[in-house]
Amino acid sequence: MNTNRLLSCLLAPILLVASVLPSLATVPRVTGPETPAPFVNVSGDCRAAGQQLASELGGTLHSASAETQNGEAVCVIVVIVPPASSGEHPQLVRRTVPR
Repeated sequence: MNTNRLLSCLLAPILLVASVLPSLATVPRVTGPETPAPFVNVSGDCRAAGQQLASELGGTLHSASAETQNGEAVCVIVVIVPPASSGEHPQLVRRTVPR
């Protein structure tokens, strides 16, 4: 038996066991206290308003973001509206709606 074959016969079981060990390890789950988040996710609300506006305009929602303008919370929505006739470019319609 040559040296390479001997080494591969000895190392194969070790490598097999070493490859299985990480999958057997478990990591304890750490949970924090049940406290409400200090912020509210408003991007989902803006996205829903954007989807509604896009369907009303017959377009596709490009972006919807929450902002504060003049001290008021608003959603800035951008919709891509397809051209009315061929040869024209699609329009970007930007609307600001209250949150």
